[in-house]
Amino acid sequence: PHQSLGFGRKLLNFVKSNPSNAPVKMFIKKKQKAISFYLREGFLIISENIDDNTQELELSMTWTNL
Repeated sequence: PHQSLGFGRKLLNFVKSNPSNAPVKMFIKKKQKAISFYLREGFLIISENIDDNTQELELSMTWTNL
């Protein structure tokens, strides 16, 4: 119920204001809407891996200041 209310963008803007580029990892099969959101916000996919614990495909993303 809290999706699309601007909370994620506010949080990302706070993260972007910090010079340390913290990577983001997410499970691709379950988070297609989130992936689109991160890509729109300037994140790039840097790798795809299988998570050791869940055996699900995950993406590692990082923010670029373009």
